[in-house]
Amino acid sequence: MKKILYISLLILLLTGCGSKEKEKNKPEKLEQEQVEKIIDDVYLVMSSIMVEYQISGSDSEPIELPFTVTCNEKEGCTYGAGKKMDLEVTPKSGTFVLKDETLIFESTSDIKMGDYSCSIHDKNIVTCKK
Repeated sequence: MKKILYISLLILLLTGCGSKEKEKNKPEKLEQEQVEKIIDDVYLVMSSIMVEYQISGSDSEPIELPFTVTCNEKEGCTYGAGKKMDLEVTPKSGTFVLKDETLIFESTSDIKMGDYSCSIHDKNIVTCKK
């Protein structure tokens, strides 16, 4: 009977320790998920800009490159002579410059999304940090 009690206590101790370790890693995992969500949001804005540029090719006045879109919290994202872009997600601030037909953006580090500061690097790679 004592063996069963000891084994039961040992199992409780072991599973209890495992739970504490998982709880320690939870904030880091949550932070990583938030960063990934913000990065996805920046890519969503970039994709919308690319689509706007490509659609404009069929207009009577196509958008010329470099195509610059400026975003801020109050006005949203605008380009050209104040034309507004309708986006699902709007950065707090930032400038996106589509530089050529390859749909590559110029490097920048001025994008603010929520509490995060984001950068676009070579070949449209986005990184964000708090």
